[in-house]
Amino acid sequence: MSPTESSREENVYMAKLAEQAERYEEMVEFMEKVTKAVTGILPSLRLGLRGRKLQRALCWLTSLLRILLFLNWLLPTQ
Repeated sequence: MSPTESSREENVYMAKLAEQAERYEEMVEFMEKVTKAVTGILPSLRLGLRGRKLQRALCWLTSLLRILLFLNWLLPTQ
């Protein structure tokens, strides 16, 4: 487990304890720490999703081109 994961888990745990103790200001502070750690990961996840969408679009276009070439070969112009 990486240090960021352990600190994240610790902050979540502390936020749960603060909630049980009805110390809501402290709970908010711990959850803010968790969200700040997560926001650093999100841009790379978005980039990965864009890459997958682009890959799917390229696969779809390649399949379409193959079908069109096959139809062109199957039905030659007269």
